[in-house]
Amino acid sequence: MRLRLRICSEYERLRAVLVHRPGSEIECLTPSNVRDFLFDDIPFLDKLQEEHDYFVKILKEQGASVYYFRDLLVDVLKIEDVKKEIVYKTLKLHRCCKINPDLLVDLDAEALADLLITGLAQPELKKLGGGSSCGKYFLIPPLPNLYFTRDIGAVIHNGVICTKMFYRVRTRESLLMRYIFIHHPIFRENPVFFDNIKDGNGEFAIEGGDIVVINESAVAIGRGERTNHRTIEYVAERLLENTPVDRVYEVKVPPTRICLHLDTVFTIIDEDVVVVYPEVLKEKARVTVYKGKNGSEIINENPNIGFLRVLREELGSFTTVLTGGGNGVAVEREQWSNGTNTLAVRPGVVITYDRNKKTNEVLREILGERNVIEIPSSELIRGRGGPRCMTMPLVRG
Repeated sequence: MRLRLRICSEYERLRAVLVHRPGSEIECLTPSNVRDFLFDDIPFLDKLQEEHDYFVKILKEQGASVYYFRDLLVDVLKIEDVKKEIVYKTLKLHRCCKINPDLLVDLDAEALADLLITGLAQPELKKLGGGSSCGKYFLIPPLPNLYFTRDIGAVIHNGVICTKMFYRVRTRESLLMRYIFIHHPIFRENPVFFDNIKDGNGEFAIEGGDIVVINESAVAIGRGERTNHRTIEYVAERLLENTPVDRVYEVKVPPTRICLHLDTVFTIIDEDVVVVYPEVLKEKARVTVYKGKNGSEIINENPNIGFLRVLREELGSFTTVLTGGGNGVAVEREQWSNGTNTLAVRPGVVITYDRNKKTNEVLREILGERNVIEIPSSELIRGRGGPRCMTMPLVRG
């Protein structure tokens, strides 16, 4: 069955979504490597899975069909030619030239999927019958960030962006997602607006957390550490030529750990409600606008306006929810714990982390008590991502 992709906003009813249940890859984190894998702390896997399972339960109760990354990867690895190509690309990516590819190709799809997610260490290579490959412990590194599926791809209208991650430790995530998008039967024949193999030269970097679909005609893409100007320019051109989108906004994201992606500084949760990190209100950086349609010349404009003014032009009047209630130390604390990174499951109904008390109080005042669904987050937050980060919406509306 082919899934008819459709994402034209951030808040229409969520019909289908991709997630990844964290697994053994988390237990590869140690005090000595945790920073290398972009974590600040080591989650307790049992509790992390419990919290993620509860999150998925809420998604299903809200009517969303939930697809798991691992299940789709297993399906794709059953296609023999694709399986071989993924193995060769993986070994090349991690410079494992001394590993015999057949050792991995001969694994069944389930075992290979687990290896591609959990990684391959020296002891496991020996169990497979291979010899010592090099001085590294992880020959193929684990993917502990994979439960943040927002970053590894994005759907806009009826097509996909196969993202290209900025950090090498996450490159394989988007590479695997690319093969799922292109070869899995539920995605086959959907348009591809950016292909991280065919289009992704060394200068390109774009991550899904920086992509926000404002409405059917407008998309915002954050420019910061994880997504660069050259890639936004290229993706904007593809969207303007191949979708009903006729405005793409390039928005500067503050270059701090507390603001990893555009969706960590603002989210749209209804047609007239946005959640905003207050520091963004002070941002005076220029917003670049790309316009054009039907093969006409693309116009690159640089109005000296802030992003909130852009939102007012796109959304009309709207209510602003300030992270942490906009007051005192709560702002910084709840920004750090992704209070801004809310996920709308239908207009005005959001999933948030329970720890963001001040933000949630304001949300309840505006949306109503029942429309703010809190989920436990003591372990989920250790990867520095929120409810929006943990989902890749496939169908809304």
